[in-house]
Amino acid sequence: LNPVQPLSDGACSFDGDGTEDRITITETTFNVDGADYTFAFWAKRNVLGGTHAVLGKSDTAGESLLRFNSSNQIKLESNTSGDTVTVVQNTIDTNWHHYAITITGTGSTIVSYQDGGLCVSSGNVGDDNLTIDLIGAQDTGGSSYEFDGYLCNIGIWEEVLTQADIKSIMWKKYSQLTSDETASLIHWWALDEGTGTSATDSKGSNTGTFAS
Repeated sequence: LNPVQPLSDGACSFDGDGTEDRITITETTFNVDGADYTFAFWAKRNVLGGTHAVLGKSDTAGESLLRFNSSNQIKLESNTSGDTVTVVQNTIDTNWHHYAITITGTGSTIVSYQDGGLCVSSGNVGDDNLTIDLIGAQDTGGSSYEFDGYLCNIGIWEEVLTQADIKSIMWKKYSQLTSDETASLIHWWALDEGTGTSATDSKGSNTGTFAS
């Protein structure tokens, strides 16, 4: 009956005040027309409503890869504005929750999960690419939609994880993942470094830098 808590050594706090509270990573593009992907993360929002980005692209003018919208839904948007998927959450509150979104083939089949349970999704991202270079902000413009709350254990797999896979990985930190669970894992940001200047990518080489 208690709120779900992530298994982690820490989390990154974002205050959402529009003062460049974000992490910059090397630009990475995911070809959803030719590969399968799973995006998963733990999040605790400080406030409901408003737009708060989990992953974004610095030079976009409104698109971002993954964000909470003003209706407290999760939106996944490709590099082409309008190619979006809206995920209806099972629970709307400010507790910790684990989220996972899988993309199959051409981006037309989307399955989403909250705390390991299925959510309802609508729309698709078509055959476009998904490009990111930010954690915790949509872009670096005036409407950056910075995240307001805590994020940790952000993982990206080049595979469609099953519901059983997601229920397993959501309760683990990186060191506890099995070899099968890391075989298709391409990035994992625990965001548990504490105060510092880097956000280590435990699986890949895309270690991020905190905005000063």
